[in-house]
Amino acid sequence: MPDSRNPYTVTTVRSRITEASLTQDNMTVEIPGTLMWRIGAHLIDITILFVLFLIGWSFARSFVSLDLVPFVNTAFVLAYAAGFEMVRGQTLGKQMLRLRVHNQDGVNPTSGQALRRNLYFALALLPGFIGGLIALAVIGWIAASILVDTVSRQGINDRFANQTFVTRRTAR
Repeated sequence: MPDSRNPYTVTTVRSRITEASLTQDNMTVEIPGTLMWRIGAHLIDITILFVLFLIGWSFARSFVSLDLVPFVNTAFVLAYAAGFEMVRGQTLGKQMLRLRVHNQDGVNPTSGQALRRNLYFALALLPGFIGGLIALAVIGWIAASILVDTVSRQGINDRFANQTFVTRRTAR
């Protein structure tokens, strides 16, 4: 029985691909984004954020306490990821790899969905070794959930955000 909340049921995905390949005016189709494409987008985003952090730190190191750096850094990463996804539907890394985040209606996530989807970044604030282990376990759980869901490739963070999806635009 098809799930009306999930636009990536096997039947819906097959019909979309068939429709896209049959119409000549529609030369692209969006398919669920796989784990490797998502990791690639995250690596690009991490590189961009690292450069921005170095530039920001060179200006702010004289008046920002070292105790505040983790909080400022986490807030900046959350604002970057959630802000870009809410406004544009994609971060710069996702844009480079033709990935897009949208909700079940096909539009950009709401502010609440974008924040919930990226909330796992805040795990970096957990103290010490245990915090690092918890963060690593959650990231592994997200990756495993993307691999297990062979139809829509939804991560546990996408489900937590009330049904968001990551798709990749491919040429047909």
